[in-house]
Amino acid sequence: MDMEHMSQPVRPNNTLAICALVFSVLCSLVGLVLGIIGMSKYPKNTSGRTMSVIAIIISVLMMVGAFMLRGRW
Repeated sequence: MDMEHMSQPVRPNNTLAICALVFSVLCSLVGLVLGIIGMSKYPKNTSGRTMSVIAIIISVLMMVGAFMLRGRW
């Protein structure tokens, strides 16, 4: 068997979930949207879905915190 033709295991592509995590801190609304899209894209029990859920949680917490701070001013 030729070693050049042996396929390596395919690593999952979590780019959308990583972007959702980054944007959940920088711009909560964009992070929320990307997190929701990631939830529908990645299958259950994968790291991409977990990161998408975390991005949604962070986005919601950041938005609630911003509204609470804005209400106190």
